[in-house]
Amino acid sequence: MLEDLAEGADLDTLHGRSMIACQGQQVSLNFWRKLRERRNYQVGVMPIYRGPSMLCRLLAISCLSSFAFLANAAAPNQVTFSVAEIARRVGPAVVMVRMSGPSGDADGSGFIVDASGTIVTNLHVIEGATTVAVKLPNGDIYDEVRVRAFDARKDLAIIQILGYGLPIVELGDSDATQVGQPVVLIGNPMGILQGSVSTGVVSGIRETAAGGGRVIQIDAAANPGNSGGPLVNASGEVIGVLSFKLRGTENLNFVVPINYARGLIASTASYDLKEFAVRLSGSSSSLFEPAKQDFPKRWKSLVSANTFLVRVDAEHVYVENVMSDEIKRLGGFSNWELKKSGDKYIGTRRAGRPCIHDGLTYEQNFCQLEDSTAITLLSPTRIEGVISGYPDSAKFSCKKCEFKGDRVERPFVWIPME
Repeated sequence: MLEDLAEGADLDTLHGRSMIACQGQQVSLNFWRKLRERRNYQVGVMPIYRGPSMLCRLLAISCLSSFAFLANAAAPNQVTFSVAEIARRVGPAVVMVRMSGPSGDADGSGFIVDASGTIVTNLHVIEGATTVAVKLPNGDIYDEVRVRAFDARKDLAIIQILGYGLPIVELGDSDATQVGQPVVLIGNPMGILQGSVSTGVVSGIRETAAGGGRVIQIDAAANPGNSGGPLVNASGEVIGVLSFKLRGTENLNFVVPINYARGLIASTASYDLKEFAVRLSGSSSSLFEPAKQDFPKRWKSLVSANTFLVRVDAEHVYVENVMSDEIKRLGGFSNWELKKSGDKYIGTRRAGRPCIHDGLTYEQNFCQLEDSTAITLLSPTRIEGVISGYPDSAKFSCKKCEFKGDRVERPFVWIPME
């Protein structure tokens, strides 16, 4: 009945349906008339009704509360729809996007904004792709896909298939989005559950971590494969593109406002996936970010003859001692793994190498040892730190794989060789 009221059903029809729902005890025409005439009424006011039926009273309160929920979700005089009606209207234009590339296959979602086959999706859905295919809800598959435009900072891409007369979505104004308004998310979770629908509310409007834009935070459920799917308001208008979810959280998802995509949609450019990859590699998404200095790979010690290979990966540092081919052939290794802790990197060096001990006969053994280590200065021009090891004068038992004596803190200093 609520959907009928929102779509303009006559009062006599609603009155008759309420009679069926209340088992013959009608909700008065006054109730429906008041709902029709006023959308900003106070929730909880009991309408006039005939008969003492508790079921009828509950029906009245339920209709009143539900209508308030949708009425508050849209601007005055703006039509609102039920979730089922939104899915019916928008669902046929929500597509599955499947990519294949050197790193494997992946699935995402997108939605058609022009009947000729213009589709909005996430950039990360097609990034690195050598082939892309699009599947419509009716089963049609399009293997010829070109890229019209993209924005690396906003994670948006506009792709084109060779379509005609395809179903499209209606775009809303994302600038009018308000915290607390109900929303519907449509997509293809796991790449197999095409056309899945979830509901929620707008939890917040956030600035992106890197700056330069905003995202809409929602609590509607989303899974891999939903990326690129539309976020829809109560009026059936797309107001955003699902982009990412915080790992380790439940229903904490973020959406790129649709207004960011409007200029991209108007682009008349068109290029294949190879040209897209070239353009993407040269994109200027980080012009406003500090330039990153290349970190040298090969380092030499100033306190020993050792050489090291160093790799810095966000909050981790990985180090490998360079060894002779003969030692490596016998299984020798020495690897470091450290993680940022405050202003230092703390971790462990794990080493293993063959040795020979003489008992009654010379015998070969393979020993593995671990030492705690810390990097106190990490820069592209100098690395300093300490390792908890043994002095060069300490005696080592190859048979027992252990040193004699106490550990000491041994400082080290490395400089780049490149």
